[in-house]
Amino acid sequence: MKETICAVIAAGALATVTMADTLRDGNWWVKQSHATKVAYILGALDHAAGHAALADRFNVRAQTTLSSGQVEQVCRRLDMLYGTTKQPTNRTLQVQSALPLVLIWIAGGPGATLESAMQKMREESASR
Repeated sequence: MKETICAVIAAGALATVTMADTLRDGNWWVKQSHATKVAYILGALDHAAGHAALADRFNVRAQTTLSSGQVEQVCRRLDMLYGTTKQPTNRTLQVQSALPLVLIWIAGGPGATLESAMQKMREESASR
């Protein structure tokens, strides 16, 4: 019985460590090399385009981003979103959750802020 309890506790601890190793949030993002960031974004956009629920909303943007070579811009915007070490306010957001926000931000145009892009999207949605 004692061995069973120890095994369950050990398995739980291992699962927690494994989950922490795979957490892809802002803290993880800022530690990655540029090549890793680009590869992650390419994979994430490819994955998002393959899901029917996201395809209607983000497929066009994902295809445009990939075809126009704006993956670098997505990486830069994520860098901006996660901020510097002096301002890590958004670092708890998972990259997969932040990616749609960044795509909306990019769709807002060259001078757009994240807030202005979100406002524009809300206005467009309300007018439909």
